[in-house]
Amino acid sequence: MMSAPKNHMHLGIMKNSQTLTVLFSNKNTYPQASTTLNVFLSKGDTAWVQRHSGRVLEAHMNGRFNVFSGVLITPM
Repeated sequence: MMSAPKNHMHLGIMKNSQTLTVLFSNKNTYPQASTTLNVFLSKGDTAWVQRHSGRVLEAHMNGRFNVFSGVLITPM
């Protein structure tokens, strides 16, 4: 993720309301943060990115540099 220069971002990657990891980028510096997780999901599990702090979730360049993706390795 890359935050906008005027704002910091503090995000968590969540699974079923449990925080798996957090990412932070500070303001005024064009900082970047990234992480890779291997997560085992069962049918009915949910995963998402959640804002933990910061005035507004404002990504750099309207989010063009920010990606959240997942891959199914084996069928359920």
